[in-house]
Amino acid sequence: MDDIARFNEFRAAFSVAEVSSMTSLSKPFLRLEIKSGRLAAKRFGRRVLVLPDDLKTYLQSEPKTVSEK
Repeated sequence: MDDIARFNEFRAAFSVAEVSSMTSLSKPFLRLEIKSGRLAAKRFGRRVLVLPDDLKTYLQSEPKTVSEK
């Protein structure tokens, strides 16, 4: 999470690939989370961008347990 705070000073938004790299979550998983609305993202043309505050909120939220599938 320190990386996100550090980048937050310099970056207005992150691509799905950058979020994947920072969190070790796969790009397809992140796209599903965005599509479901659990991870907020903005679309600019073909680019999908995640704001640092939205990523922080997502990472601090309660994870879904296996029984909730």
